[in-house]
Amino acid sequence: MRKTEEWMISQMSFSGAILWINIFSSVLLVPVYEEIVFRGYLFNSFKFWFNDNIYISAIVTSVIFSALHLQYTDFRTFLMLFLVSLVLISAKIKSNGLLMPILLHMSMNTVIAGIQYLAYISYTH
Repeated sequence: MRKTEEWMISQMSFSGAILWINIFSSVLLVPVYEEIVFRGYLFNSFKFWFNDNIYISAIVTSVIFSALHLQYTDFRTFLMLFLVSLVLISAKIKSNGLLMPILLHMSMNTVIAGIQYLAYISYTH
């Protein structure tokens, strides 16, 4: 099992309040924070610096977003996060705001938390 997978499963091994704080943070707080920072501030800053070129701005923002998820070490995960970031940027552009990417990010993290929980159950039983 990869180090990343072990780390992800270990996040579900917490119990009680710590587990619920972990889930609450990853499903509700982190998506809001990341969307404000990456799709709000960084993407808009890069658009300004690159003369409204949304393509270069999206690529640079997505590379930074992927690289800062340091808990993942596999290149395939980096690539997946890069593509997810591009989808979230597309949602921001299409909706002209952050609500849609925040809701998409929350949905994605909810699915991931569910998969982690199922993996934890099958790993420990």
